[in-house]
Amino acid sequence: MRRSTIVAGALAVGFSLGMPVAAVAQDYVNTTDPPRVRGTTETRTGSDTKVAGVTTSRDAGSLAVTGGDIVGMVAIGAGAIGLGTVLVRRGRTRSTASA
Repeated sequence: MRRSTIVAGALAVGFSLGMPVAAVAQDYVNTTDPPRVRGTTETRTGSDTKVAGVTTSRDAGSLAVTGGDIVGMVAIGAGAIGLGTVLVRRGRTRSTASA
């Protein structure tokens, strides 16, 4: 096997195993003792308070795009460009000068 094939395979395995690690590494705190907050007590001045909010809606079948998704897409794109460059350069024939 050629060295470039081994390196490409090792990189592919490394990326496929390394990407999900970020999601697993999140720190989840599981505690039965909730935090205690010392706040101030406020009294309402009237019951005629109205909130003018904005209603937004999202498509039922779509998910939010997060920063981790973008990093993954950039890594996949960079890998595809690199692999394409390697394949194009290997596919070209080299010209030899006749003496």
